[in-house]
Amino acid sequence: MGFGIYLKGLIDKRGYSYRQLGMLSGINHTYISKIVSEKMGPPSPEILKKLSKPLEVPYEELMEMADYIDIKTTYKTEPVQMVSEEKIAKVPIYGVIQSGEPHYSAAEIEGYEYIAEKEVRYGEYFYLRITEDSMLGSRIYPGDLVYVRKQKNIENGDIAVVLVGEKATLRRVFKADGKVILQPDNPKYEPQIYTEGDIKILGKVLHVKFKP
Repeated sequence: MGFGIYLKGLIDKRGYSYRQLGMLSGINHTYISKIVSEKMGPPSPEILKKLSKPLEVPYEELMEMADYIDIKTTYKTEPVQMVSEEKIAKVPIYGVIQSGEPHYSAAEIEGYEYIAEKEVRYGEYFYLRITEDSMLGSRIYPGDLVYVRKQKNIENGDIAVVLVGEKATLRRVFKADGKVILQPDNPKYEPQIYTEGDIKILGKVLHVKFKP
């Protein structure tokens, strides 16, 4: 049974709507919906801890169902909160990305997110924090974290972190006839057109971690 199905069963048992659970846990209700529909991997241990109280489920049970720990192999005299280092990966959160106008400031890591190791087995990954509103149509809001896989090649229509000169931006990318179109998902911003040699793809956005 996937974690999303398990979580939906707990929510239905308590009679909550996603919005009600969001208010009780302090977690964005849209983010909860994405977990249930399994459009993204299991939430971080921090999120599970916030969910455990309103759902009236032990934190350890949520951790086990999300594949962070295996209670069956944990000695009864040891804290169940012990998490296998082999199953959790530490992913850096980089600085600030201004997705309204191309600007990037990530000289230092501002923190880390802990996610299932299986999500980072193939490639290099990082989070970037969004501060502007140019991608609202893709449900990417100020304060959200975008989860990025480092890669140079993407498909038309993918959302990517793109380096333009010494600055970076978050845009939906389209390529045609040697040109690259950086398309915002907010009508108040205009598309930007470059030649392929003028830009560099830093990575593809895989999912969004909504601001709680």
